[in-house]
Formats: sequence, C-alpha cells, structure tokens
Amino acid sequence: MIQHSVHLIGGGGLARDIIACFGNQIHFAGIWDDALHAGNDFQGIPVLGTLNELMEVKQAECIIAVGQPLIRKKIFENLKGKAGWATLIHPDARVYDPTSVVIGQGSILFPQAYLTVGCKIDMNCVLHLQSGLHHDAQIGAHSILMPGAKITCAANLPECSKLLTNEVVSSL
Repeated sequence: MIQHSVHLIGGGGLARDIIACFGNQIHFAGIWDDALHAGNDFQGIPVLGTLNELMEVKQAECIIAVGQPLIRKKIFENLKGKAGWATLIHPDARVYDPTSVVIGQGSILFPQAYLTVGCKIDMNCVLHLQSGLHHDAQIGAHSILMPGAKITCAANLPECSKLLTNEVVSSL
C-alpha cells in the first residue's frame, strides 16, 4: 500500500536499494542528482533535476539516498528549511521498545534492521539490512550502518560515521 510521495536525493547504489526495498510502500515522485540528466529515468523513476533545482520546489518531502556521511550532512544542511524530511521505516524492521527509542527525522530503517531498548538514532541516518542497535546505543547524525553492522552495549557512534558490512562497535 502506497501511503505518500517522497523525493529521492541521489541516484546511486543506495537509491537503488531504497527503491528496491521500499518501492511497494512509497511512491517516489522523482530523483534529484547533479550527475543525472533531467527527463531520463532511474530505476523507473523520473530524474527531475539537480539539487539546486530541488531548492526551488515547495513542500517537497525528501530522503537523502547518498552513501557518504559527509555528503549526506552537506545536503541536509543546504536543504534545511527548504525541504521536509521523510523517515522511512520498513515494515520488516523491528523496534522492540518504541517508548524508549528515538529515531531522528530523515532516517531510514531497512528490512530486518532493529533497535532494542533505549536506543537513539539522530537525524538523517541509515540502518541498512540486518544492522542494529542494542540497549542504550546511539548513532550520531548523518551516519550509516551498512548491512549487518551493529552497535552494542551503550556504545556511541559519532556524527558522520560509517560502519562497514558486519562491523561491530561495543562499549565493552
């Protein structure tokens, strides 16, 4: 069931993953990317223009589909106040104690991503397939956990971090 329409910023591998995993739940209004040509399609979604052109669009709800944390941060800051931020939580992601978990705006939880208890995800973060946070773990803004990456035992991942596939950060 498609509930709302979202603009994707970025037309690379992460965008392809988002389209593949969320395409049945969300209508993607278009792709905005400086390297793609407006009028073309990307994974069946129209390329609408550049990031500068996106700044002219009113009331666009966006998700940043870029896999580099520092670039994610730059885009987020440049569009602050000019775009709305969608938060994508796949139906197969698990939030075990939603009353104690914080998920920041613009973040993405892919299928089988999970959060247990007391976890905090700051704004504009990505938890990819099978990644997760265990009790009281935190992830700073604009950070990315690649598939299978974990943060455990109240560990804190700083802003603009990237954990690669199956990496683990623990406070123990």
